[in-house]
Amino acid sequence: MDVNAHKPDDLARRLHRLGIVTILGLSLVACVGCGSSEKTIPYEVLRQWEHKKLGTGLEILVDEAASKEDVMTLAKSLQRKYEGNYTAICIFDSREAWRRRLDESYPEKKLRRHWLVNMLGIDAPKIVWDGEGRDH
Repeated sequence: MDVNAHKPDDLARRLHRLGIVTILGLSLVACVGCGSSEKTIPYEVLRQWEHKKLGTGLEILVDEAASKEDVMTLAKSLQRKYEGNYTAICIFDSREAWRRRLDESYPEKKLRRHWLVNMLGIDAPKIVWDGEGRDH
């Protein structure tokens, strides 16, 4: 996707609406459980970045069959693991939705169903369930 192909206001609106910081860096890493001793569902790190002042950023994929309760348990575990040292952690249950999260042609309803959790660690860290219509 060519970021410059969109009006700056449209792109800023979409990024703000989705609550994601995606311009801080890029590295692709894969793992399952990522060394946590806490029992959580398996996950894959699709993207990870580090920012000197803001901390770690993660975009994570879980199985689409994972329950809301299990996904929230994972989110809480990651929040504890990176406490005070994360900028954003997002959890998806669809690789396609993650890949197309900034694509204006990707249906909003589909994206909101598969972009399950947003955690912004800046200022007042909190976990937000965003999986619209995805309450199992």
